[in-house]
Amino acid sequence: HHEFWCKILNNSFAPNEKIAEQLGCQSLDLVIYVVGFPLEQNYFSRILSGNRVVVSLVDVQDYLQKDDLPLHNFIISLVYAYSLLYYARKGQELSMGDLGRFAHNLDCKCLFDMRGGYGEFNSLCIKPSLCNRCKARLMDSQVSKDIVTCAEKEMRKLNIPLYERLVKYVKQHLILSIVWAVLSALSLNLLSDIV
Repeated sequence: HHEFWCKILNNSFAPNEKIAEQLGCQSLDLVIYVVGFPLEQNYFSRILSGNRVVVSLVDVQDYLQKDDLPLHNFIISLVYAYSLLYYARKGQELSMGDLGRFAHNLDCKCLFDMRGGYGEFNSLCIKPSLCNRCKARLMDSQVSKDIVTCAEKEMRKLNIPLYERLVKYVKQHLILSIVWAVLSALSLNLLSDIV
């Protein structure tokens, strides 16, 4: 595979057929590859034959860093999306059309909210959920309510880590943060004098 990756990295994009030929793991139910090269038509993810999905971090990582969004949340959200699609297809081979049947542009923080471009990353990285329409479609596709409920519960835990949220808050509210820090220091000083 080393020779393949060298060829791919020298190209301006990776054609889907070339990726599909070279990536193995045919015996697994669903395989999601995370790669560092651009995909055809500048997609950030593509469904290939054999239930293989490729997620490209080119441009994605820069966009996420610009908005202080966690990369691991982005990847985990896509794993949930493609896993739910796999369940909806009852283990049959996935296609880009399957994603198209669930995708919408309702801007409701839904996992399948695909407004186009990189704008949907906020809804993928911070507490993604499933809208009522997508839940109904999953249930109509015979995905059990337990799986849908479990996925939603787990996705609610995807958030920006507390430390990063505090840093972002301090950057956005600098004067208020300084006042709070001074008052806290004075309060601690007074408390230590009393004790």
